[in-house]
Amino acid sequence: MAEKITIVVLSGDKKITGFMQAVDMFEQSKVIAKEWAMTATKKQNFDAKKCVDGIRSFLEGEMKQNVAALFIIGYEQDAYVNEKIQSISDGSKWFLLKEWLNGYEIPTRT
Repeated sequence: MAEKITIVVLSGDKKITGFMQAVDMFEQSKVIAKEWAMTATKKQNFDAKKCVDGIRSFLEGEMKQNVAALFIIGYEQDAYVNEKIQSISDGSKWFLLKEWLNGYEIPTRT
């Protein structure tokens, strides 16, 4: 049986964040994003870094998303973290990206 992987994403609409930043409601390091996840079947010769980079490229390019972080559970060393983002609003509360990453044991920048 093929192994399943869980991909965790913290992202949000670029237009909404851009508007909030343009009207000086958000600093450049603050974005709107929500956590979501998807499950996929891992193929033979699976490359976690390539998978993360591909999903990120699609979300940022085609879906016009700000991707704050993206990783695969069990492959945290290949996580993508947007170094420019510090604070996240999910629409109801604020939290620090660094603290969210620590919850998943993703290494954070100093």
